[in-house]
Amino acid sequence: MKSIFGTIFLATAIFYLLYTLAATESCERVYRSASPVRVVMLAFRLGVDNWANDNQKSDLHIWSLQADIAAQKFLAHQFYGETLICGKNAKKP
Repeated sequence: MKSIFGTIFLATAIFYLLYTLAATESCERVYRSASPVRVVMLAFRLGVDNWANDNQKSDLHIWSLQADIAAQKFLAHQFYGETLICGKNAKKP
């Protein structure tokens, strides 16, 4: 049983790495590298969907967006330094 889980984990990690590195632009690479944060937050939001009221759902959605932005900023700073600016403020050539 451990062998199956190990194989699934390894296949998922390799797919994630290839998916992240396949992007040609640095901003897209940062966006893709933060996808585990989005997946975990989506799973959490879906898990508490039946027990939360509308106000709590909107707060959780805002919190998950903030976590996604924070993860992207962290990854951009770690891999590209202060020079990478993505989003609305990005300068297009």
